[in-house]
Amino acid sequence: MRDAGLACGLCTNKPEPIARDLLQALGIADAFGHIQGSEAGFPKKPDPAGLAHVVRALGATPDTALMVGDSVVDVETARAAGLSGVVLVSYGYSVTPVTELKADAVINHLHELVPALALAEQAQ
Repeated sequence: MRDAGLACGLCTNKPEPIARDLLQALGIADAFGHIQGSEAGFPKKPDPAGLAHVVRALGATPDTALMVGDSVVDVETARAAGLSGVVLVSYGYSVTPVTELKADAVINHLHELVPALALAEQAQ
């Protein structure tokens, strides 16, 4: 996504040190312009305050931002923050099938995200 010129941030209900350690271990921490965990002074998702802060920290606005998540909490958070859209991955922690969670799109792998965005932009 960074290669496509998209700024990426992370808003998680997990403690930030754990999130950073995990992203470092995966070798992808540098792909995120802002990483925010649960102890950053914001209420946990689905409250939109933390996500709104991440969007601002990336220099974006809600109408230009998209949430990628894996649960109903992510859909609720993105909608409450006024983001332009929400995409869910078909895998993750959701008990309810993600196709039933009223996201704007569902993808099977993150590699599908950038091509899907390019196709959506061309359609407009």
